[in-house]
Amino acid sequence: EPFDTGLKTVPESLHAVAGHWILDAVLVPPGEAAASESRSQLVLMESMMHQFSGLGLGSIVVPAHSMGQDELQQWRENWNFDPKVQIDATNASGLRKAGSLTAAPLMLISPSGQVAASWQYPVSPADVWLQIQSHLGTPSGAQQMPACQIPVAQ
Repeated sequence: EPFDTGLKTVPESLHAVAGHWILDAVLVPPGEAAASESRSQLVLMESMMHQFSGLGLGSIVVPAHSMGQDELQQWRENWNFDPKVQIDATNASGLRKAGSLTAAPLMLISPSGQVAASWQYPVSPADVWLQIQSHLGTPSGAQQMPACQIPVAQ
């Protein structure tokens, strides 16, 4: 079920991503209580990014708290981040405030900077896929799902 964060547009500091669809999440790094949920969230984000990258979807991860460059690099290596996933540790205070550290939302951000959809943990991969598909279209190699119709009795 999409979750309303109350955030309707991304903070001005993230307008560098303007013009692109972005899947964004505030994630907790290793060694903290919610790290396993955050790791699962990263896997989901990477999967969606791979499926929809041909339609212009990118991903940004925001650490749940300030981290130094060495810590960020170690996190990237430990979790084997896809090189295309951006980590925004410097311009992220507004997105950090959008979700609590125990239930950070996943957000789909439009090219104009509007929050098109957001989800609360636990996130349904099918719901995320369908929301992204409704905004970006069906990815190459995937079948468009027809609307269900009830057969007419003869």
